[in-house]
Amino acid sequence: MLAFETPASFAFGNADGRINFDFSMGKSVQFAESASAQFRAETFNAFNHPDFGLPGTVLGAAGFGVMSSATDARVLQFGLRIVF
Repeated sequence: MLAFETPASFAFGNADGRINFDFSMGKSVQFAESASAQFRAETFNAFNHPDFGLPGTVLGAAGFGVMSSATDARVLQFGLRIVF
């Protein structure tokens, strides 16, 4: 009996889908009748949850079962727009 066997094609266990939460907030301020400003703050992957890539699938290779990639970490983005 082997501890590891070659998995069936496209079968990677019981992993479910990605977990991703993106949020955005904005504020508009009117300065004059024809001038305003908009401030925007956005976060991508707000809870910094790692979603790992698929493990190595070549039985006997050095990278077998190793997850060597993941999605991007948390990203914050700010913007200011002046309209006149």
